[in-house]
Amino acid sequence: MGHRIFGKEIIPAEHITLITPNNTA
Repeated sequence: MGHRIFGKEIIPAEHITLITPNNTA
């Protein structure tokens, strides 16, 4: 789990998990 691009912004994977439960890197 690292950093992913979300809406032109890079946020921690922790926030990604809250936004999208299906986080497939």
